[in-house]
Amino acid sequence: MLISHEVPLSFLKESLTFNDYDYALVHLFEKYPEYFAFFQKSLSLKRQVILDNSLYELGESFEVESFASYIEKLNPTYYVAPDVWAKGPENIESYSKFNFELDSLKIGVVQGRDLKEALDNYKFMKERADKIALTFGLPFYELLGEGINKSERLMRGRIKFINILKEEGLWSSKPHHLLGCALPQEFAFYKNISEIDTIDTSSPVVAGIHELLFTEEGLHEKPEGKLVDFFENELTLTQKKCIIYNIKSFKRFIL
Repeated sequence: MLISHEVPLSFLKESLTFNDYDYALVHLFEKYPEYFAFFQKSLSLKRQVILDNSLYELGESFEVESFASYIEKLNPTYYVAPDVWAKGPENIESYSKFNFELDSLKIGVVQGRDLKEALDNYKFMKERADKIALTFGLPFYELLGEGINKSERLMRGRIKFINILKEEGLWSSKPHHLLGCALPQEFAFYKNISEIDTIDTSSPVVAGIHELLFTEEGLHEKPEGKLVDFFENELTLTQKKCIIYNIKSFKRFIL
């Protein structure tokens, strides 16, 4: 299981020391040319790069033509095909319409309003995508999972969804990617699932920016804010120490 933690712009160079591969957010390329150049260099160093369509950050996927153009320019290892948040049929339509001829491999994200739509999405993606992605925050996960707060319910909901896929005989042998997390300790449940190939999460970083340290159990609630909210921040020494501590602590959940 390869891990990538998204970081503020000022911490990109350091991320090469702890990230197994590099995860790019396309909407940041135009404003920060040095950010785009970082991933170009990563690829020249034979590192794997996944290019995301920035749905989580923008609320909708990056503009289609521009996204395709950036895929052509960067030629990442994988790109996350444009998806539609928590809407199954619309998501399948979005995936199908993104039919540019590109050299990079295509990741299909499973979306859905409810369990049935998500299962239908999974069946669709397993037949077509090079890698299948499961996002962390689908609202119906809260109905599947148990917990004392929303973060715990979302965490347990994705775990339950994966278990349902396995129980129903739907789980694919294709590689899988886990998009983000509600709580970092979730990944301890996937240690023996070899098909989960890559994960990305800024959880250790955002927690560190808030000067929160992971406990042995992880976290009880998801910290406020997205990584992009802090993208331009210059980190203090204390924040850097907290981030590094959390990243090291995170390793125990997957080893």
